[in-house]
Formats: sequence, C-alpha cells, structure tokens
Amino acid sequence: MSQRLRLPLPIWHLQYQLLGGHRRMLIVIIATISILVVAIVGSHRLSQQPFANISRWVLIFLTGIQCFVTVLAGCNAIYRAMLRDYQSKMMESHRLTPMSNLAIVLGYLFGSTLQTLALFTVFTVTGAIVSRAGGRSVEVWVYGNLLLLGGTIMLWSASLVLGMRHEKPLNLTVIVVGFAALSFPLAFVPILGFLTGVYAGYLGIWMMVGTLSVPPAAAVVIATVSAVYSIFWISTAAVKYRRPDLPALNGARGLTLLALSLLIGVVGIVAFEPITTSAAVLKRFYKPNMDRIQWIVTLIGALLLAAVVTAGTVRCHVLGSRGTSLRGRSDRMSTLTIAILSAVLICTIMASAGASVWPRLLAEDQTVMLRDGIMKYAPVWGWTTAACLLAMLSFRSLLEIGYRLLSSPKVLVTVYLIVLWGLPPIIDSARMEYIHEMHGGAEYSWLTACCPPGMLGAIWGPLDIKLWPGLLAQLGLLLILSLVARRARRKDRARMLHLDP
Repeated sequence: MSQRLRLPLPIWHLQYQLLGGHRRMLIVIIATISILVVAIVGSHRLSQQPFANISRWVLIFLTGIQCFVTVLAGCNAIYRAMLRDYQSKMMESHRLTPMSNLAIVLGYLFGSTLQTLALFTVFTVTGAIVSRAGGRSVEVWVYGNLLLLGGTIMLWSASLVLGMRHEKPLNLTVIVVGFAALSFPLAFVPILGFLTGVYAGYLGIWMMVGTLSVPPAAAVVIATVSAVYSIFWISTAAVKYRRPDLPALNGARGLTLLALSLLIGVVGIVAFEPITTSAAVLKRFYKPNMDRIQWIVTLIGALLLAAVVTAGTVRCHVLGSRGTSLRGRSDRMSTLTIAILSAVLICTIMASAGASVWPRLLAEDQTVMLRDGIMKYAPVWGWTTAACLLAMLSFRSLLEIGYRLLSSPKVLVTVYLIVLWGLPPIIDSARMEYIHEMHGGAEYSWLTACCPPGMLGAIWGPLDIKLWPGLLAQLGLLLILSLVARRARRKDRARMLHLDP
C-alpha cells in the first residue's frame, strides 16, 4: 500500500525536537570537537614526533569511534525512537496523519539519527584535516567514511523493518554486535558478507586507516549493493508501516529478496578467488576448497531465507482464511506455489550464475566433453532440486501447523531445525568417530542425508554415501507433516465456523 513520496519534514522536526533541538545539538557538536582537538593536540605534544608519524594512529582512533557511533549509536537511536512512539501510542497517531508511508519511514531513518549524522560529519571532517596535515589522501578517507555510512544505512533500514510491528520493536543493536564478533567467518561467505554489511564495513575501514588500497570498482560494487538493499528495506518498512499485522516478506517481496540475495551471493563466490588472490593482504582470506564450503553454506542459507519467505506466505494465507483483510494479490499467493518456486529459484540461480564454479566442485577432469558433463551433472542437480523441494514443502506444512495450532511457530521451528536438521549429521559424525577409534576405519553413512543440509553436503562434498535412504526418510517426514497440517486446517476451520455468529 505504497503512496507517493513526500518530504518528511514534519516528522524530521518532531524527532529533532525530541532529541533536544538546537541547544542539545550544539552542545554535543561543540563538546565533541573540543575533546577531539584536545586529544589530538595532546597526543602530538606528548609523542614529540612529527605529526605525519602519528597521523596514522590518530586516523585509526577516529575510525574506531566512527564505527561505534555510526553503526551502534545509529541503530540504537532508531530503536529508541520507535520504542518511545510504541509506548506512547504515537505510532498509531502517525498512521492517522496524511503523511505517506515513505515519509514516515524516512522520517524515522534520518530524523532519529540526526545527532549520529552530525557526529559522523564531525569525525569525517576531523579525519580529513588530520589526513591533510599528515600528508595522506583526503579523498580516500572521505570515500571510506561514505562507504561505511552506506553499509550502515542499510542496517538502519533493516532496523525500521524490525520496528514496524504491533508488538515491542526489536533492537538490531544486539544483532549487529553479533555480526561484529563473527565478522571474520561471515566474510568468507559472500551472501552473508553482503547481507550483514560486513563487506562495506571492512572496505570502509581499510580505506580509512590505509591498510589496503581498495580498487575503485570494488568500492562502487559494495556501495551499489548497499544502496539496493537499503532501498529494498525502506520500501518493505513502508509497506509494513500501514499493516503491521501482516508479514512484510510476503510471496512476491520475499521471492525478490531471495533472488537478489542469491544472485549477489553466487556472483560473490565467482569473484571471491580472483579478488582475494590478487592482493597480498587478502590472501589470508582464501583457503583451498573454500569455494566448496561457500557453495554449500550458500545453499543452506538460501533454504533458510526461503523458509522466511514461506513463513510470510503461510501467515498471510492463515490470516486471510480467518477473515483478515489482505493487501493485494501478493498476499494471496498459494503457499504451495511459493514453496516450489523458492526451491526452483535457488537451483536455477545457483546453476546459472555459478556455472563457472560448480562444475569444478564435481569434475576431476576440467576438459570433460559436454555430453559427459550432462550425464554427470544431471543427477547432481536432480538430487539438489529434490533436497530443496523437500525442505520447502516440509517447512510449508510445519509453518501451517505452527500458525494454526500455536500462537507463534518460533519454538516449533527452532526445535525442528535443531532436531531434524542438526542432529542427523551430528549423530552420524559421532558414530563415525566412535567406529574410527574402536576399529580404525569409518565413513559417513546415509544417516547424514536424512536432512536437507546433510544431503546437500553429501552431494556437493561430495561424500560417497547412498542418498535414497535419506530421501525416503525426508519423504516420510513430509508425509507426516502434511497429514498433521491437514488436520490443523480442519480444526482451525471448525473453530472459525464455531466462532462465526
């Protein structure tokens, strides 16, 4: 239910006044500038060295503060603004005003973060002055800050989506701290590096402190991806704003996010090796067989993202069956269609966009003829498609059970992922380790293939195990879930007929 864009001046002014207005803004800026000047001048005099020698350490210090203030303080500012309006019911008041969806969203995005943006400007200008005085490139410092800001705005936009709900807004700051702690392993998987803003943060920091000479093309690509994701999250928050009772990632919007993330992630896998091996500083990011790990993790991650899309579609379908007014055709898409399309989309994009990567994960002879390649690759993609389809169809039934019989399917889905996705490979690994210690030789068994992640790992590992027992086990699970989901639909329908006066 989008509307035309209008300037969000009223909500900007409101957020500015809630932040303390001109007086507090001037106090914060003057105090920050004073502290920076005293710290920089004092460090210069205490070091008794030419300023060019200490300028790099000053820039490292400014970079750390910039990251902390821009990322953490910005996300927390948006959360606090939305929490305040949620507790005071001001959000409901905004919905009654003639301001458009995008005006409200942009008002929260750039209104609640005005002090953060002011501090960002102060640190950027201070770093530019330090760079000039230390004989360093001012342009690189500024571009690095802008790249960091672009990735941060993407996280701010995601904070808006988490805040547009009937319940208490979710705070993205805690999740961002987790991203920072896991930034190194996340950087190895392009789809995760782009989605979490890790790549934008790394490149921005490298440019700001002068650790690495970042090619302009890489900075442009990262900035473009961040802008695309920011636009997507802003538009999603605008849709969620008017109807917080409905999931934002419904059929069409969820498939768009899935396709966009898959395309960016697979292209990132293709470019990962040549980029990391071209610079000495980045070579530590590349390890042998890294592309295989990236490929499998991307497949499993795509299944989890597709499960979120399926969850949104199932919830819309359940709410619609209970009489809730939906937004349009996208909310009414068939859950079966979305589940099948998600699996097909995953396999199609990965097979086409990653055509230069996945053949070498399987073929020992890179000069194999096309006819032999088709004979070898067709079963691989057949098993992969089967694993993805079974995963999505099982998730569809599981989510329908959760939404129809429970108040929320979160606990049910968590238990399902731990027990039926995580335990089979773990149990098989423990069995193999036990046999290896007792008898000396052991290999993985069909038990690993009893869940979609294990089957995908066995296919692309590749592991020399039988896949059909695992396929039968997943088919049996799907049949059980489908029967329970069918009973849940009947029970829910009977309950609604009983409540209907």
